[in-house]
Amino acid sequence: MIEVRSDERLFHLATEHTSYIIEIASGVVPTLRYWGPRIGTPEAAGPHGEMPYRVHASASLGALQLEGLALEYGTQGEGDFRRPAVSARDGAGYPVTTPVYRGYRVHSGKPELDGLPSARLTAETGADTLELELIDEAAGLLIVLNYTVHADWDVIARHARLENTGTEPLSVERFMSASVDLPARPVDTVTLSGSWGSERHLARSPLGPGIFATESTRGTSSHVANPFIALAVQDTGEDRGEVHAATLVYSGNFLAEVDASLEEFHRMSLGINPSGFSWHLEPGESLTSPEAILVYSREGLDGMSRRFHRTIQEGIVPKQWARAERPVLLNSWEAQYFDITEGNFLSLSDTAAELGVELAVLDDGWFGERDGDDSSLGDWYENTEKLPSGVDGLAEYVHARGLGFGLWVEPEMISPASKLYEEHPDWCLHIPGHPHGTAATLGRNQLVLDLTREDVQDRLIGTFSRLFARAGLDYVKWDMNRYLAPIASAALPPERRGEAAHRYVLGLYRVLAELRDRFPTVLFESCAGGGGRFDAGMLAYMPQTWTSDNTDAVSRLYIQYGTSMVYPPVTMGAHVSAAPNHQLDRNTPVATRAAVAMSANFGFEMDLRKLPSEEREILRGAIAFYRRHRQLIQQGRFLRLESPFEGNRAAWMFTGDAAAGGAAPGDAPDPTAGLARAEGSADALVFVFRVLIGMSPDEAPVRLRGLDPEAVYEVYVAGPRFACEAPPVATAGGDELCTRGLEPALPRGDYASAVYCLYRRADTP
Repeated sequence: MIEVRSDERLFHLATEHTSYIIEIASGVVPTLRYWGPRIGTPEAAGPHGEMPYRVHASASLGALQLEGLALEYGTQGEGDFRRPAVSARDGAGYPVTTPVYRGYRVHSGKPELDGLPSARLTAETGADTLELELIDEAAGLLIVLNYTVHADWDVIARHARLENTGTEPLSVERFMSASVDLPARPVDTVTLSGSWGSERHLARSPLGPGIFATESTRGTSSHVANPFIALAVQDTGEDRGEVHAATLVYSGNFLAEVDASLEEFHRMSLGINPSGFSWHLEPGESLTSPEAILVYSREGLDGMSRRFHRTIQEGIVPKQWARAERPVLLNSWEAQYFDITEGNFLSLSDTAAELGVELAVLDDGWFGERDGDDSSLGDWYENTEKLPSGVDGLAEYVHARGLGFGLWVEPEMISPASKLYEEHPDWCLHIPGHPHGTAATLGRNQLVLDLTREDVQDRLIGTFSRLFARAGLDYVKWDMNRYLAPIASAALPPERRGEAAHRYVLGLYRVLAELRDRFPTVLFESCAGGGGRFDAGMLAYMPQTWTSDNTDAVSRLYIQYGTSMVYPPVTMGAHVSAAPNHQLDRNTPVATRAAVAMSANFGFEMDLRKLPSEEREILRGAIAFYRRHRQLIQQGRFLRLESPFEGNRAAWMFTGDAAAGGAAPGDAPDPTAGLARAEGSADALVFVFRVLIGMSPDEAPVRLRGLDPEAVYEVYVAGPRFACEAPPVATAGGDELCTRGLEPALPRGDYASAVYCLYRRADTP
């Protein structure tokens, strides 16, 4: 709901539980009056106080002291010395400084973002949009601020559009999607950071004065950072406390920062990273920012995550996959690496089918002259010595076994040792005439295709449309195994070379949109050296992401826990791999490996033919268990119970009270409509993990959440082969399980796990 006061000075953006109130100070400057629990619209503020040493803005801006205001979209040069939301220069090189409020518009739904993914906030889903216009007449810069409100999802989507309305070119140097000035008080910053193999670890620290930033300049959202930031009141926990948060629907260089003040406000901003960025705006041209999703929660981090999860699953993931079941898959990578042969892959698929796997995926090594990572990227045709029947022959065999068939590709890359490079050596990102040539940009023995070029985009769309159609694919793993360097396109003129990083992302989105729309029943999974591009932008085209190349179960406790702060488990690919683990050489019980992997999109990354008979039966039971409870895990509500970052245990649970509740908007077809569904799904599942055992193992009760306090639950333990064994180990009320807790019975030893199934008694309300 958007309410506009008759004097047009107050705009009340209301969701089910939140109010966001904008005031036009002195009729010329949009300011944030309030963002918090839903309230009635207040009256306009009185005169604004002044402070010594502050600069007065020009008369066109009401001679206000801007540094003392909670500005909605700060600019530079008029006395506001905080980080601006937008920075631009006119044709003479002078800064654009005086955009003033010109008017507003309210309408149903949301405008399309030019070439960018965004949440499906439409009139049909109950969304409304407020547009505020700011104009600098002298420079000819129009700024349109868009706020889209979705009451049920409890989110506000923001983006901005710049338009050159003048007669001279403009240069944009900084462009944030959202900027919010919040009252200064003791808060913690909450972000997700890490490295390759340790992605999206939870990072939380008190906010001090100065600039706090998390960012990527690597051309992707990256392994080291994630386009998400939250400010949490310092006593905030999972189910209590206030949180203001934002995530960016974008896959390239980003900046999320807080300009922390000792005075009135903390400015939280999120948008395209200004480092290395500039955009040339000719008269009549416009530029649209990526979308930022803003969330307020007074139910702690869980309330924040619940809102993000619902918006991503219902509004960002492609509509046909929002409620579709995801299959149990086997990927060939850690089973065979580059040593692909047709016979081996078919034998592996036979074993997978026998155990209950539903999809077989052929990973790297199937194309060109690909026997290692030093050749053939760009040559997307079968190696017929390895695959005499071709990928279409493999698909026919695998489909006859009742499995889906998937293929690994890395379309954005090109190997110097490839036919494509011989044909088009200028198609990679490079600086012409550089003394070291393009060899200096090698990473993993490969170069990056220049996706700023339309001819390169067209080549990818044509090549992979033909491949996907011929192979009859059910699944595609889309990989990217290096960052962008140099971020330079020889196809751009000098005044536009600062646009290369953003144009690369726009080019990628065009390719992905075409392939997504041409192959709506293909399940695409994004990968970038594992979790190097796990963001809402990629999820708009590919409904799940390979969470990390690190398949060690203990490491995945931290990775999956942190990732869940923003992204629902249904977006995470998680596989059981061999022991000792190929990355860390750690020996972890197979039951624990299975329990961690089935807490997301379940799969296997191992040679199932080499399993001892006992482990094979455990995994057969795990697959059956997952398929029986798949709807709950993939579509239910996910709750974090104990953090591995804070102790020696991790615990989480799924309940049928789905945060995303109900079907996705629209009547999209279900690509997996023929997939069998087992009966007997639990009302809740609880997973508990111990990292290291001590002399006195910590078996303290785990306090559950999300249960009906009036109901009585029978608690069953999933036994050694993941069968819920009778009789129940406990019968207790939902209120007792959430207050006193569930006492876990973990096996002795390191890396132990236990899984519990909770069934609501039929004779309770």
